Order: sequence, then C-alpha cells, then structure tokens
Amino acid sequence: MRNAAETFGLDYANLLEALGELEDAWRDYLEVLSGLVKGEVAVIIDDTVDHKEYSRGGT
Repeated sequence: MRNAAETFGLDYANLLEALGELEDAWRDYLEVLSGLVKGEVAVIIDDTVDHKEYSRGGT
C-alpha cells in the first residue's frame, strides 16, 4: 500500500482507510452470500494485472 501511495502520489492514510472500508464491504458481502448459498464455496481472487507480460495474452 505504501508503494502504491508513493508510486501514484496518493495519500497513504487515505489508502489505508479505503482498504479498511473495502474489507468491511467484503465481510458484509460474504455474510450475505453465506445466507444464500448452501454447501461449500470457494472464493478465488486473481491478482493478475496488465503489467505482467503473460497476462496480456500476447506473445
């Protein structure tokens, strides 16, 4: 998070606050989802971003 703040010239404290809000929203989402889905659920998070050569699909 600190690297992102420095790289893009963003306020580190604001980014941490936003990350906390995202965590709260994610927790709320999973709570609602757990009430709707019966049985086991796997959550897959793909962190692939465009700066990785293989993620662009090109050769």
